[in-house]
Amino acid sequence: MQKVKIVTDSTCDLPDKVVEELGIIVVPLKVFMDEETFTAGINLTAEEFYDKMPFLRDTPSTNPPSPALFFEAYEDATSEAETIVSIHISRQMSFTIESAEQARSMLPMMDIRIFDSFATGASLGLVVLMAAWAVNEGLTIDEVCDIVKTAIKHVRVIGFPSTLKYLVKGGRIGRARGLVGRLLGRVPILTIAEGETSSLTTVPGAEGAMDWMIEHLKEEGLDSTSIIALTHGNMPDVAEVFRRRVEGTFRCRVQYIGLVGPVVGSHLGPGSLFFTYIKK
Repeated sequence: MQKVKIVTDSTCDLPDKVVEELGIIVVPLKVFMDEETFTAGINLTAEEFYDKMPFLRDTPSTNPPSPALFFEAYEDATSEAETIVSIHISRQMSFTIESAEQARSMLPMMDIRIFDSFATGASLGLVVLMAAWAVNEGLTIDEVCDIVKTAIKHVRVIGFPSTLKYLVKGGRIGRARGLVGRLLGRVPILTIAEGETSSLTTVPGAEGAMDWMIEHLKEEGLDSTSIIALTHGNMPDVAEVFRRRVEGTFRCRVQYIGLVGPVVGSHLGPGSLFFTYIKK
């Protein structure tokens, strides 16, 4: 039996293959698209989500998992492990972590360590990935938790959406709200600061955004040892161009390229590109 099991939620945007290989339990959020309700990753894949997006009357919305879903996930985890490390989307963006805490309170006999990642999407995904690697190396619960704390402290994300309307309508605009109505054809470069969406700058066009991101990563000291991931809102060609630029410039290897999933995608919309890295 493993000593530790990793649990997260479907905002982590980790590829299914990675989740399966590392034995990560993903608790799904709900996605509402017009009159239909979906469970992310269960009856709605990222590909299906972007296929549906052009035909929607209203912007999609999301709901966190119920405490009952977390209760079930934690009980399943204890059939494989002695302890649980549960890592989730920022509580500034979702009530997901509150559901996890309620479920933990119903299972007082279990050792469940819950972490607010202060992030979402691939930022959360990289923290979960670091934790899962630590578990597979046979580290103890306290050692895994130390790695999680360090990863949360050092994970960074930069990127751009094609529009801010989804963040605004979904209530996830955060500290970037000052940009609304002032872009005038420019592209916003966004990040996450203290668990909320925040803006870094605005630039002219997607090409200008990628140029700015490369220069920013140089300043950040990205190198061949950096742990990095790239996610996009159904823009595989643009993501591939940026991957080649990053790997050519910094001699590093992108851990994975994937679609922004249905939950995070509901708040970003199609046409986004985000680069996530662990800053050492």
